Amino acid sequence: MKAALDSGARYQTETSVAMIDLARFKSVNEKYGHTEGDRLLRQIVERWAVVRTHGVDIYRIGGDEFAVVLNGSDAEQAMHTVIKTMRAALIEPFILGDQNTRIDMSAGLTVAPRDGTTADVLAANADLAVLTSKIEKGKTCTYSSELRKLALQRHEIAQDLLAARPDRDFVLAYQPIVDLRTGAIVKVEVLLRWQHPTRGLLMPADFIDVLCGLDQSRSVGRWVLDTACQQIAHWNKRFGMDLVVSVNAFPLQVATFDFILDVQSALYRSGLPVGCLEIEVTENITLQEGSLNLKVLKQLSEMFVAISLDDFGTGFASLNSVTQIEVQTLKIDRSFVFGLRPGDPRIEVLKAMQRMTKGLGIRTVVEGIEHKAVADIVRKIGFDCGQGYYWSRPVDPRSFAGLLEAECASAVQFG
Repeated sequence: MKAALDSGARYQTETSVAMIDLARFKSVNEKYGHTEGDRLLRQIVERWAVVRTHGVDIYRIGGDEFAVVLNGSDAEQAMHTVIKTMRAALIEPFILGDQNTRIDMSAGLTVAPRDGTTADVLAANADLAVLTSKIEKGKTCTYSSELRKLALQRHEIAQDLLAARPDRDFVLAYQPIVDLRTGAIVKVEVLLRWQHPTRGLLMPADFIDVLCGLDQSRSVGRWVLDTACQQIAHWNKRFGMDLVVSVNAFPLQVATFDFILDVQSALYRSGLPVGCLEIEVTENITLQEGSLNLKVLKQLSEMFVAISLDDFGTGFASLNSVTQIEVQTLKIDRSFVFGLRPGDPRIEVLKAMQRMTKGLGIRTVVEGIEHKAVADIVRKIGFDCGQGYYWSRPVDPRSFAGLLEAECASAVQFG
C-alpha cells in the first residue's frame, strides 16, 4: 500500500483502498474443513484475476479478508467498478463436496489524499466502511466522516446496552397474526423495545443491529423467551385459546446448544405447550455462522418447536434455508405487498410463492398488510395468515389483552 501511496503522491493521482470481507466463509471451514476452505479461496482468487490489470493489486490480509489497491485520476469510481466486477465473479456457485456453495462479500473503500495519507489511516477507514457494508447487507460503502460519527454512536449504544438489565430496561410489545380466512387472532409476534435511561423508549431500528453483535443478546433473548412464554400461557388460560407465540432469536443464541436448554426451560416454567411456541429466525442466522446453527434448529424441530423463516423473498439464500431446516412457517416480506393493487406484477410472484409453500406443506404469514384491499388480495391468493397495521400495531400487554377480550366477546355474540 505504501508504494501505491508514494506513486499517487508523486504523480498527484488518487489512491483507493478497499477492504473485502467474504460472507459465510467461516461456515465452509466448519462444514468441509480447512483444506476445502483453502481450495475455495484459490477458486475465488482465480475468478478475481479478471480485475488484476491496469494497476489493480489484491492482497489477502486474513482468513477471509482481502485488500484491493489502485491508483488513478478517478480512483474512487474505478474502485467501484472493480468491486462490482469482483462481486459479479461470485454469483455462480462454487462446488464443494457434492453441493453448490454461494459466497457473497462486503466491501468498504476509502481514497487518498482526501480521507488520509498514511496506510494505517486508510486501512482503518476502509475497515470502518466494510463494517458498515456488513450492517447494510453487503452494500458497497465509501468512507466518510459521517461513518466515523455513526461508528461512535454505535459504540455508545453498545456501552449502554452492556449496562442494561433485561428485566429492568427492556419491554415487550405484542402484534397479532390473524387467520386470513376467519380474521381470528391465531398467533402473536413478540417485539423488543428498549427503555433507554436518557433517550426514552427506543424501537428496534435504533439498537437491534448493535445488540445482535453483543454477548448481551443471549441474556436479553433468554428474558424475551421466558417473558413471552409466561404471557401467552396466561392469556391462553384466561381466554381459553391456543395462541402461538412467535419469538425472534438472536444470531448468538442460535450459535450454541444452550439455546435448546433455554427453550426447554422457558416452556417448563411457563407451562406453555410446545406446540404454542414458534422460533423466528432470519436467513443470516441459518447460514452465516455455519453448520452448528442448522443442528440447533433441527434439534428444536425434533422437539416439535416450530421454526419460522422471516423476510422470505429478500435474499438468494431463502430456498436454500427452507431445504436445510424443517421450516414450518414462511413470513413473506412486506416489500411484496406494500402498495399492492390489482394488476400489480408482484401478484404473480406471490401466487408462485403460495403454490410452492403449499406444495411443501409450509404455512405462510404475509407481513406488512396495512389496508383491507391488500388483505383481500393475499386472502384470495390463498395465503394462510396476515400481519400488519390493518389489524393492529404492536401494543403493550394490557392493550393486547383488550384485543383478545373483544375477539372473545365477538365469538360469543356470533357463536
